[in-house]
Amino acid sequence: MKKIIVSEEQIQQIKELYKDGLGLATISEKLNLGNKNIIRNVLKELNLLWDNSVYPRNKLKLSEEQMQEIRKLYDIGNGITDISNKLNLSHDIISRVLKELNLPMENRIYDMKKRKKKGKTKLSEKQIQDITELFNNGIVYETISTQLNIGSSLVKRTLKELNIWKDYIGPRNKTILSDEQIRHIKELYYAENGYFQISKKLNLSTTVIKRILEELNLTIDKREYPKNKTILSEEQLKEIKELYDLGDGCKTIAKKINLSTPVIGRILEELNLPVGNNRLFPRNKTLLGVGKELSEDQLKQIQYYFNECWGRWRICDKMDIGIHMLYKGMDQLNIVYNVQTVLPTQRECEKCLITFPIANFTKRILHSGRIEFAFTCIKCIEKIWDDKPKNRKTRQEYNQKYYSTDKGKENRRQYRLNNKLRRSISGSVLRALKNMNSSKSGESCLDFFPFTMNELKAHMESLFEPWMNWDNYGQYIPNKWDDNDTTTWIWQLDHIKPHSLFEYSSMEDQSFRDCWSLSNLRPYSAKRNIIDGSTRVRHKESNDE
Repeated sequence: MKKIIVSEEQIQQIKELYKDGLGLATISEKLNLGNKNIIRNVLKELNLLWDNSVYPRNKLKLSEEQMQEIRKLYDIGNGITDISNKLNLSHDIISRVLKELNLPMENRIYDMKKRKKKGKTKLSEKQIQDITELFNNGIVYETISTQLNIGSSLVKRTLKELNIWKDYIGPRNKTILSDEQIRHIKELYYAENGYFQISKKLNLSTTVIKRILEELNLTIDKREYPKNKTILSEEQLKEIKELYDLGDGCKTIAKKINLSTPVIGRILEELNLPVGNNRLFPRNKTLLGVGKELSEDQLKQIQYYFNECWGRWRICDKMDIGIHMLYKGMDQLNIVYNVQTVLPTQRECEKCLITFPIANFTKRILHSGRIEFAFTCIKCIEKIWDDKPKNRKTRQEYNQKYYSTDKGKENRRQYRLNNKLRRSISGSVLRALKNMNSSKSGESCLDFFPFTMNELKAHMESLFEPWMNWDNYGQYIPNKWDDNDTTTWIWQLDHIKPHSLFEYSSMEDQSFRDCWSLSNLRPYSAKRNIIDGSTRVRHKESNDE
């Protein structure tokens, strides 16, 4: 870097501004020097050290008018932050001025936050009468404030002044109901409705219904019939049976008849009709084409499309039939979806409409073992990608710009670090399971650890030695290790009680959790770890324990 030469005039200006109490950053901005380190070096050469300076950073010269305004605001009861905001001065300047004026902040006679109290709002006699009437009727003070357009704190204060607040025994939901409403509640209750259904029908809250039922000694929990035992007519029962025979589940029947699902479930149990997995067809197998039959041409089409390795939903879209009608046709043709006896030899591309051998189409193997082929040939897919060079170029340019910034570099470093740490842990778990003739069965070991990756990193960082960081985590390489140079040292994730002493055949075992608990993990020197492993020092110590 080029050394910036400061002229004598600039040095004198720095001196004057420094004596006026300005800080390094303010001086550098005023003189347009760009860096406060230059100001610091100049002050050190002039033996004006910042720590030994008589003038603190915030010692800005204030006028007498400003001092008087600070005094006035202080006497009113404003704190340091309020004074600094009102006068547009820094927090430190205000505190320094108050110290010079011997005005304490902590031990002041009145509290810092104590402001001039506004005069109490006086309510009229009508307003006070309205508040008392509404409150005696069981309405809450928040509702009173909204109805009368008065502040809730003001309503609360007036109630306390009238000594009504202490005598208020009723809960928030103590709405006064008429005799007709109570009679309706009783009727609905004896009609075996629960308080949720009563509240919906009468447009009242559930807490109000519950309170009134308690006052009437009508308990819901100990009633002889359940809450959902709604009495249904014969027509409703017939409808439920018809929908059930068509294959509808409890939820679907409830939506169609406008009843709750537990009511439908109870009625089906009373009719001895199995629900869920015990019924002949599954719950969601709605409308299996009852009364409809597939023609011979449709069955031939289904057989052809399955031989061509078409998917189920594509067949439904092509033939314009429902998925359950397709299942019905599969049952008639004895087709098992995941069992393929014939594979296609050629296919027509839906893009260029040319028939190619099946090798020109990308193949996909599902988890069930079924094989499917794409409907667009490889050449057409390449053309599609070649037609979009602008998108790829702009994406590459964006990635280059992003990963050249500090944020992008840090994100890439964190990603690589997490991936490196995860792979090493996953490999050690897999090796331990293979020794027990077991495997991870396609599951991630991170789902079974008693910690997350962020918790593991925080635990490691709390145990770091001065030379350790995330950049020197890795494998031990003897040629690059120098005992006298800490920059060549490497650390590893180590088990305090050795990993080989824990035997687990599954990631759900307790020994797996004990082995990979945070209390058993630590950052350890890679060289020391290999020496301990070869001499088996910790194995002997753990056996002695």
